[in-house]
Amino acid sequence: MRKADLQDFISELDEHHLCQTSDRSTVFDRALMDHNLLSASKLYTNISFVELGALLGISAAEVCHASRASARSATPTHTSSLFVDSG
Repeated sequence: MRKADLQDFISELDEHHLCQTSDRSTVFDRALMDHNLLSASKLYTNISFVELGALLGISAAEVCHASRASARSATPTHTSSLFVDSG
């Protein structure tokens, strides 16, 4: 899901979904990024930060940050086989 497609959906969220975290993202932003990374892992086995960023409409740096955050919070039931190539 791209952020540009979400305005109607965001208007329906509860206040706690839009609270900012320490990195100034929201709980919803993190959930959306986790969803997008998991979805990409179902389609790709190897993709660069630049390519994934273009697909998601974000920068390669944002992909790098999100993939690291997602990896830190992954549980055995939420791991993926996506390999993100930083080169």
